[in-house]
Amino acid sequence: MDARGGRLDAVAAATCVGRGAAAPAAAVGYGGDPDLKKVYHPGDLWPLTLTRAQRITATALSDVIIPADSISPSASSVGVVEFLDEWVSAPYPRQQQDRPVILEGLVWINAEAARRFDKQFAALNELQQRAICDDICYAEKVKT
Repeated sequence: MDARGGRLDAVAAATCVGRGAAAPAAAVGYGGDPDLKKVYHPGDLWPLTLTRAQRITATALSDVIIPADSISPSASSVGVVEFLDEWVSAPYPRQQQDRPVILEGLVWINAEAARRFDKQFAALNELQQRAICDDICYAEKVKT
């Protein structure tokens, strides 16, 4: 607990551990938190959630949001999909709250692509993908 009675954040907790204080409790069901000095690869710490089909959809969607251009790479080429998969797979409460939002969103975008264009989102051309994304990118303008 901090001076205001709140919980310590991760940085503060790590600082306390370094000074000999007890380590924070492990995530339930998975064991201890990862050793932050070790290099891990996707799936090393916990089972990954996204299926191959979900990864394909997430790749297409991330590249619509952040496409490659003349000065920067696409989102998928810098590991956004791998990060997303790790995030929704993590055993922590915040990530577990995000899991259904992401998974249901991937289902929805494929269903919308099928409804509009009779194809999965990843199989659409750029204009078709952008049409769907443009319709949902501002909450107040969402077409239902």
